[in-house]
Amino acid sequence: TGMYLMKRSLAPLQVINDTVKTIEVNRLDKIALSDNKNELHDLAVSINQALDRIEYGYKQQQQFISDASHELRTPITVIAATPTFMPLGKDDPAVLNESLTAIKSETDYMKQLIERLLFFARSNNGTLLNIYEINTANLLQEVYSEVSLIDKEHQIILRQNDEALITAEPGSVKQMLRIFVDNALKYTPAGGQVTLTCQADEKDRRYVISDTGIGIPKEDLERVFERFYRVDSSRTKDTGGSGLGLSIAKYIAKANNAELELDSTLHKGTTVTAIFQRTQEE
Repeated sequence: TGMYLMKRSLAPLQVINDTVKTIEVNRLDKIALSDNKNELHDLAVSINQALDRIEYGYKQQQQFISDASHELRTPITVIAATPTFMPLGKDDPAVLNESLTAIKSETDYMKQLIERLLFFARSNNGTLLNIYEINTANLLQEVYSEVSLIDKEHQIILRQNDEALITAEPGSVKQMLRIFVDNALKYTPAGGQVTLTCQADEKDRRYVISDTGIGIPKEDLERVFERFYRVDSSRTKDTGGSGLGLSIAKYIAKANNAELELDSTLHKGTTVTAIFQRTQEE
C-alpha cells in the first residue's frame, strides 16, 4: 500500500519530467495541471509561466529577424539593380546622376539601420550605460547647435533651457534627443517649426521636443515605440524611416529611469516629453 501511494503521489513528477524532455525552442509544450492544489501543482504553474516567457521571447526574436531581413531586402535590391542602368549614363548624365543618388540614398539607409540594429545588440549585452550626473542645459544646447548647422529648411527654436542635474548616461540621452528632433524634422514640412525646451522644477526635469508637422493618428500613438512599427509606410518612404528610432528612444529612457510622454494632433503637430527625476544632491 505504501509503494502504491508513493508511486501515485510521484506520478505528477513523472508527467513533468516527460513533458520537459520533449520541449524544444520552437515547440514549448505546457505541463498539464492537476486539480490538486499542492506543491507539485505550484511547480507546474511556475514552469508553465517560465515557458510562456521563453515562448514570447522566441517569437519576438523571430519577428525581429523577419522585420530586419525585410528592411534590408529593399535597399539591397535597389543597389543591385541600379548598376544595370548606369551604362545609359554615358549618353545621359541625368540617368547617371539618378543612379548614383539612388545608391547613396539606399547605402545611407542601410548604414542607419545596421547602426540601430547594433545598438540593440550592444544594449542586450548590458554595455550601454555609464551613468553619472550631467547638466541638462549643456546637453540640449549641444543638440540644438548641431541641428541648427545641419538643417536650414525649418525654424529651429531653443525656447527654454533650464540648468539642472540629472543622473543619466549623457551619450544615450543625447542620442534620444537627436531621435526626437530627427523625427520632428522628417515629418514637418519645410518652413515648419521645431521647438526644443528643457524645463526644471522642484519635482523633475523635462526635455520637450515639439513640432508643427503632420502629426500621428490617435490609434497609432501607443504603437509608435514598437520596433519596426511605422504609422504609414507611404509617408516614411521618402524620409527613409526604419521604424527603429522611437523604440531605441524608449529603451534609452527606461535604462536612464526616465518616462516618455507623447501627444499628437493629426495635421497640427507632435510633442514628445522625456521626464527625468531630480538628483538627490540638489
